[in-house]
Amino acid sequence: MSDAAKQTIEYSVYVFHDAKSKKSKSTWEMVDVTPNMDKALNYAEELISKRAYPKVEVKKKFFDEKNNRTVDVTLKVLETKVKRALDTIEWLAIAVILGAAAFGAAFFLAA
Repeated sequence: MSDAAKQTIEYSVYVFHDAKSKKSKSTWEMVDVTPNMDKALNYAEELISKRAYPKVEVKKKFFDEKNNRTVDVTLKVLETKVKRALDTIEWLAIAVILGAAAFGAAFFLAA
């Protein structure tokens, strides 16, 4: 790969705005562009660890001289794990299991 081709590689960090957020009109926003892949990946990890955005994406963009076109490749997608509340049916199942365990323990210990 020639030096000119290496210089045309850039790494972009995009963040996804939640539909409830009013920060941006579009759902995806580019927040950083750098020629250094490690810097882009570290920045994405930092953003996701702060839980500021639900999804962060790092893309690599370069010019393909052979086909005379620009190529945009997604390198990494990071997502925060969403904590969800237990549904009523799940709470009911847990209560039934614990009730059966308590009944079984009382039955066998009393015998």
